[in-house]
Amino acid sequence: MDPEFLRRLAEENVRFDEYYVVASATRASVTSFFTSLYPVQHASYDQPLVGRKGEELLIRSVAVAESIHTVPKLLREHG
Repeated sequence: MDPEFLRRLAEENVRFDEYYVVASATRASVTSFFTSLYPVQHASYDQPLVGRKGEELLIRSVAVAESIHTVPKLLREHG
């Protein structure tokens, strides 16, 4: 990544020194951060993160409904 880009990004953006979470569980809290919704609205806390396929242990990512806008989706849509 371009070091000049990172310098400009740091200079031109806002930094928050404190952040209050809406849930004690990391999965629900981070999903809330990226969706601006409470855990009961995005329901990520109901999803198992670990599963098995035969002997293989699978780590699953959190999925939210397609109708929910997330920061990563918005960034992807706008290049």
